[in-house]
Amino acid sequence: MKIVSDATRPQKMWLARLVARRPRTVLIAGAIATSLAVISASHLQLRTDLAGLLPEGSPAATDYRVFLSVFGGLEKVFVIVRPPLDGDDASDASVTEAASELAALLSSSPEVALAKAGVSPEDEEFFLESVVPRALLLAGDDWRDALRDSIRPEFLRERAATIRSKIISPSSAFEVPILAADPFGLVDEIPGARFLASSLPIDPVTLTFLSEDGEASLVIVTPARSEIDPSGGRALVEDLEVAFAEVKKSLGSEFRFDAVGGPLYAAADEELIRNDLKKTVSGSATGCFLLLVAAFGGVALPGILIVTVLSALAVTAGLIAGLFHGISAVSLGFAAVLVGLGVDYGIHAATRYRQCRLDGRSREDSLAATYRDTGPGILTSALTTAAAFGVLMFAHLGPIRELGVLVTCGILSMLAMTATVGAATLMLWKGQRDRAEGGSVLWRWIGMFVDYCVSVGTRYPIFILGLGVVIVVVSAAGIPRLQFDANLRAVRPVDHPAMEAERLLVETFDVGVGTATFVVPGKGLAEALESCAKIREELQTELGADADITSPADWLGAPSRTQRRLRTLEAFSMEPAISMFEAELANVGLNPDGFRKGLNALRDLDAGRDPAPVDPSNWPTWVRELVTDGAETTWVMLRVRLPGHVWEEGPPVEFVTRLKEAVPGVAVASIPAVGRDLKDLAKRDVRRLGWIALVVVFSVVIVSFRGSVHDSLVALTPVVIGSLCLLGFWGYLGRPIDLITLVVMPILLGIGIDDGLHAVHGTRKPSRYSLADSVSISGRAMTLTTLTTCVGFGSLMLSHLPGLRSGGALITAGVAVCLVATLVVLPAWDRAAAMIRGR
Repeated sequence: MKIVSDATRPQKMWLARLVARRPRTVLIAGAIATSLAVISASHLQLRTDLAGLLPEGSPAATDYRVFLSVFGGLEKVFVIVRPPLDGDDASDASVTEAASELAALLSSSPEVALAKAGVSPEDEEFFLESVVPRALLLAGDDWRDALRDSIRPEFLRERAATIRSKIISPSSAFEVPILAADPFGLVDEIPGARFLASSLPIDPVTLTFLSEDGEASLVIVTPARSEIDPSGGRALVEDLEVAFAEVKKSLGSEFRFDAVGGPLYAAADEELIRNDLKKTVSGSATGCFLLLVAAFGGVALPGILIVTVLSALAVTAGLIAGLFHGISAVSLGFAAVLVGLGVDYGIHAATRYRQCRLDGRSREDSLAATYRDTGPGILTSALTTAAAFGVLMFAHLGPIRELGVLVTCGILSMLAMTATVGAATLMLWKGQRDRAEGGSVLWRWIGMFVDYCVSVGTRYPIFILGLGVVIVVVSAAGIPRLQFDANLRAVRPVDHPAMEAERLLVETFDVGVGTATFVVPGKGLAEALESCAKIREELQTELGADADITSPADWLGAPSRTQRRLRTLEAFSMEPAISMFEAELANVGLNPDGFRKGLNALRDLDAGRDPAPVDPSNWPTWVRELVTDGAETTWVMLRVRLPGHVWEEGPPVEFVTRLKEAVPGVAVASIPAVGRDLKDLAKRDVRRLGWIALVVVFSVVIVSFRGSVHDSLVALTPVVIGSLCLLGFWGYLGRPIDLITLVVMPILLGIGIDDGLHAVHGTRKPSRYSLADSVSISGRAMTLTTLTTCVGFGSLMLSHLPGLRSGGALITAGVAVCLVATLVVLPAWDRAAAMIRGR
């Protein structure tokens, strides 16, 4: 169908005149702006840190930020050492030797603060010098019963005999020093007494971490940099690879090494996301270009459109670099969709321009007609899409807010560059005729598809409208089945190289990732330890024996409790039992002098003296990690490792509230708790942002139609049908709505309305086509823009981020449904309205 406007003279539009008269000047200005933007964009950094994923307005997220700011996360890296595969050449070296050598090599790395393959001399010294002598001060509430049992004459005789049997045992190397320092065996009464092993199995001969089957050893690495530092993670990975190779070479055996931990995830996140960005942007640009080449039957117009879009992407990146300096992976992942969205405006304009040129008009007249005929629809489409994304700036999740700014800036940049650089390039393009007026094969196929859809709508209007109502009602019934998944993994990459190592860590050493961390403040160490001890008691009451609690108060002691315990011990009188035990040791052939240090510690306690007062200079590295001195506040960290069935959504809100009332200022860091808060915030966001998007988009639409409510509602009809059908279908499939999927729903409103806008704008001045004719005339461009949008969002399905994949699939399906509704339902509506008016 040939388009002929009612107006025979081009409208005097200042921008059209400027571009038509000075295209080279406009191109030079665009090139300068793009170059400056590229320079700015070169400073844009990709953020993959966990802190950036935490939502605003969440108490759990606020607490987690305190943990990250005070302790930097302190995530360990676990390296599992396994023997070579069967059939490989192997030396006589064992996995424990390999682990010990690996720990020694890593200790010299600037990226490693501490590397442990087992109980270190520093650990032993601290345990024997600062913990064991104070066992009665650190013991739990049942210490009195334990002490009474320990000083009974029959126990003392049995204890002396037991000590002798253990001393002569071949595997006594680890136990002898403890027996000498703890003659009464009271160290077992200390909560978390197995802290040296961190609840890990220890080989009694080598004192290394060794799995129960003896097939794997473990090295625990404390990174020198924060777990959320990708550059630190990359440097650590390099050092690990070098150390692995050196151990294999030194021991002459192909040991297998598997590493897992926060810094490694950060490094893998960044690498995967950068690769994702390359794939999605290049895939989107290539797909759109090939699609346009096939549609337009040449490379000139598609080349102009793609160059214009890439220039707009550069301007967008420059703006974002100036606003944020860094941007999250989730936000940047949506950069690919800008290609599919931005090319839409050029398609509508280029299609109209080419048709005018085929009609024999001059370049200047064709450009003016393009501005006049397609400009209102393109402008309204861009503003509604920008508005839909813009409302995301009010979301609670930081990356989603950034996404709102990114795409809003991108859409407006696309609009500006299309209207200037793209139009100026068209003016300089020498092509005047398409190879055939009918266009390419794809263009003809698209035309046939559009004509068929419109004819179905106009021939069977009542049936189509009735079928549409039925489909919408049935789809709406599936919406209540939608389930929301607030797991933050949806906004982080999957398929990490460390996933297998994480599985091995759980299966081999029973070390899981289910932890809760309590960051406890105090005015000085004494107050912080007091609060820490109080929290431990609350946790023990709440969790019982199900939790493995790591608390510095267990080994350093709470000062007030220590003083009370000393006063009680002073009145207890242990001297007779100590003297009797010395005699029993002699009776079994042991020299009491070998136990003098432990016995003297008991005598100090009996006299009300602390045998080993807390001395920070004697702390091992792992204890120092749990204590941080600020300018006015000392912070200590308490960690709880939980079984999978306990606190699946984090510490209960009631428990956290009670804990904060008992210990003001404590922060409870738990990712499941963040997810729980995020679930509530996201539900509020989708209601709030959905209504805001609806109001803003409808306001833009009704303004563009100069207050016509009828035209606005008709334009919104396809997107309403598409959104309801899509959500209902998703619900029937049982697919969860994750964080990204949730926030892209308002986006569908801004994108899905585009076809309806162009269709209705075609019915207004100066064209004044019927709605069915307008759909038929604009249908090819609508279909082509839908295809490019599908390519843009479909490229997200190549991402490693689950949320981006789901969001890409939803938008791709949604805009396709909106197109079909535009091509079929609107002509049916137009025909039905004409039939009613005819009556």
